Amino acid sequence: TAFLPKENRWGFFPSVSAGWVISNEDFFSPVKGVVNHLKFRASWGQNGSLASLGAYEYASSIMKNADMITHALTEAPPEVFHIATYQSTTLSRLLVKLYTENPKLRIEHRQGNVEEVIGLVENGISEIGIIFISRKYRQALDNILSRKRLEFFELGTARSCITVGPKSPLYHRTKIPYSELSGLHFVRGIRDYFSDTDISSETIGIAAADALQVDVSTNCNQMVFYLLEETTLADFGINLVYPEPETKNADRPYKTIDVVGNESTMELGYIMEKDHELSETALRFIDLIFELFRQQKA
Repeated sequence: TAFLPKENRWGFFPSVSAGWVISNEDFFSPVKGVVNHLKFRASWGQNGSLASLGAYEYASSIMKNADMITHALTEAPPEVFHIATYQSTTLSRLLVKLYTENPKLRIEHRQGNVEEVIGLVENGISEIGIIFISRKYRQALDNILSRKRLEFFELGTARSCITVGPKSPLYHRTKIPYSELSGLHFVRGIRDYFSDTDISSETIGIAAADALQVDVSTNCNQMVFYLLEETTLADFGINLVYPEPETKNADRPYKTIDVVGNESTMELGYIMEKDHELSETALRFIDLIFELFRQQKA
């Protein structure tokens, strides 16, 4: 039946009845000529009725649950922000700040050298790529990006710097000439190579590639910190530091030394596809970088 669920289609409905044909009794004989048959009957019982039910009313709870499931399945998926960056603790800290502003956001973050960051954006894996390069190589970078339908937008400039640990003979210095970098030994990647089928190989780096000696190449920040603490190796980067309480930095044994000279200015910016409309999350992250530059100048 369409009115009851399968498990409720059977029931117990008791009833009782009794009858008496009084015309068969002897005392009824005198009046049989007038009434030849007379019977009394009484009955009581319960009866199941479907009159008040509508078809498939029992399915309403099923439909309600189905609506809930459908609603859950059709809810918009969480936003995912795909970003690639040069290896930078400061950029990583800004990504953490971006996430704390919107905990429902999913972040897909990849680190790499400049060539790897460009590849991630070119192949649509990352929406934007954050890099920093030596100003002298900016034109070469633009030439490469134009062939890949990519663009570079500068966010700001910063001075080069090196980071050393307490075992470095440079630990108590505040500045170092660019010309002295060739005599140092570094950790992490210093050079970024670019090649294209239509152009000759070019070197775009954050410093003069042939002048720097890299003893350990790694993209693991923790290993960099351990090496700085235990060896005389130096780490090369830009002087753009995420602001933290002095008490938090007091127990860190690392020292930042400014690099001075004509080659020491770095450009930090982002790479994106031409004519691509950036997401609100990407624009917010770019704003965080601008804010950091403003704090550095204040």
